[in-house]
Amino acid sequence: MGRKKPSTYENDNVTTTQGGHGGGKLNVKAWKTLWRFFIRRRRSIAKSIEDITKEITHAVSCIPLASIDISLGTREDIDQLVDNMRNDKFRAAIAEEKILGKIESGTQERNVDRSYAYNLLVSIAKAVGVPTD
Repeated sequence: MGRKKPSTYENDNVTTTQGGHGGGKLNVKAWKTLWRFFIRRRRSIAKSIEDITKEITHAVSCIPLASIDISLGTREDIDQLVDNMRNDKFRAAIAEEKILGKIESGTQERNVDRSYAYNLLVSIAKAVGVPTD
């Protein structure tokens, strides 16, 4: 049997090689391009989420709970929600550091195969609350 001719997939100047000697690995240029794109998008998305969370937290904290006829348990739940939303920024920062650590170790080890990229994508999805089923 003959060898499979390497096929390429091009999208936004990113090329991956499948078959042949490439073994389905992302080439270095593609990896760097994806890295730059990820960093730019990550900052933008994180900032948007942070801004929206601040707005929601402020709006909820402005509700005059004492003058509304609701139970003490509900008031405590709302206060807890506001506190959690304020603290989520710190939890998100921890998740972000873990993901950046994985990316850094992968680039230092030159680990750019598909399974690494897939596992990294799953980690990112879990960190932002996207179902991974």
